[in-house]
Amino acid sequence: MDFKELITIDKYNLDEEWLNQPLHTYNFAEKLADAQKRMDKAKEKVEIVKAELTLDIAKNPSNYGLTKTTQALIDAVIIKEQSYLDAQEELRELKFEVGVLQSAVKAFDQRKTALENLVKLHNQSYYAEPTVQSSEQAENLKDIKKNATKERIKARRRKRSEI
Repeated sequence: MDFKELITIDKYNLDEEWLNQPLHTYNFAEKLADAQKRMDKAKEKVEIVKAELTLDIAKNPSNYGLTKTTQALIDAVIIKEQSYLDAQEELRELKFEVGVLQSAVKAFDQRKTALENLVKLHNQSYYAEPTVQSSEQAENLKDIKKNATKERIKARRRKRSEI
């Protein structure tokens, strides 16, 4: 299911939204923790690749086109080596993933606040139904309610079939 769909609130089904809120928040917090763990491993990998290259360059400078070794020369060679570039790219990708997941967790926190405020509005009869003066209006209102209920049921079924 699309993340944007998960953070969207159906104001007519606040009970279901509240029931799903903790699970959605937990799922994204767990994904964030996993991504942070993988990012930490990627940072370690960058350091290991750098250390291995440093040792190899110091032992075999001629393999890297050097006649002498200084730390500045070693560092210059390292940042051009493919293994180091690959490790850095993996780390960049994971940093991006962590950033996106942090935003998702924050969005679910904001969603919680929005749900709280919608419940307050509901308790203040903000979503109260209009009063009906004539029998014709009453019939129209019944039809509207019936159609809205059918649409909600269809939407729930679609949502469940996607999961």
